[in-house]
Amino acid sequence: MIGSRRVRALASALARSVALLALVCGAAGCAAVHAPPAPAGDQDPGIGISRADDARLSPSPPTCRSVHAAPDGGREATWDGSGDDRIVAYQVYRRATGDASWRPVARVRAVGDNRGRHAFRDAAPARDGAVIYGVSAVDVYGHESPIAACPAVPAR
Repeated sequence: MIGSRRVRALASALARSVALLALVCGAAGCAAVHAPPAPAGDQDPGIGISRADDARLSPSPPTCRSVHAAPDGGREATWDGSGDDRIVAYQVYRRATGDASWRPVARVRAVGDNRGRHAFRDAAPARDGAVIYGVSAVDVYGHESPIAACPAVPAR
């Protein structure tokens, strides 16, 4: 059983807390001031924006890590997934050094939680000069990120 002196001390502490809360929160009360807004019917609670706004955003580009030349003349480009659950695929591009035009060469499906390493092996790369590979992310809405260029690979 709690003694009366202890009860009075707890009641006094509670009264001070309530008074402080009233000063900090004002007449509206803290719940009204600090509560997060209830999600609207089309709002995605995981990201805090509406699905319509989410559908208009382009994904972030992946991080291209490397391109390795294989002994057989092929090349393998590797990049890291973004972890964005909207990404469904990565578009791989190739261009010759000095050429401004990217040419699509493959589409690689995003797998798992989309956080790991992804790769594309080009068995028939162009042989007329250094080649640059690029990768973009494609989301569920069909939007494509800017192309992230990988390091140039000398011709074999």
